[in-house]
Parts: sequence; structure tokens; C-alpha cells
Amino acid sequence: MVVPLIVLGAATKLAFAVAATHRTRGWWCPGAAALALGSAGALHPGATRTVGTVSIVLGVVAIAAARWLRRRR
Repeated sequence: MVVPLIVLGAATKLAFAVAATHRTRGWWCPGAAALALGSAGALHPGATRTVGTVSIVLGVVAIAAARWLRRRR
């Protein structure tokens, strides 16, 4: 039950970060940070691979969403 709550919290924070930065030069930063932390979490032996993998997917989605929002304006 804890993993879905972690994933939901990460998705919410990432959505707010993308919404706040999609008009700046650092539009890619929230997605890149999620990718980096997810990769580190997936490779670390003590971490949950599910959370790391979901973080990688959320990072890719965040970059795609921010790119789409930038093209839209």
C-alpha cells in the first residue's frame, strides 16, 4: 500500500513542477531530475525497483508534457 502512495505523491509533485517551469529555460529540469533519481533508485540494491522504474516513466512523461506545452504556446 505504500508504493502506490509514493508514486501518487511523486506524480503530483512532478505535475506541479512541470506546470511551474514549462515557460522557462529550465523546462526540462523536473523530468531530467526524475529520470536521474529513478535511474539511481532502480540500480541501488537497497531501493525498490518499482519506485525507480515508475520514476523513470514519470520523468519521460514530464519531459514530453513540458515539450508539448512549450510547442502549444
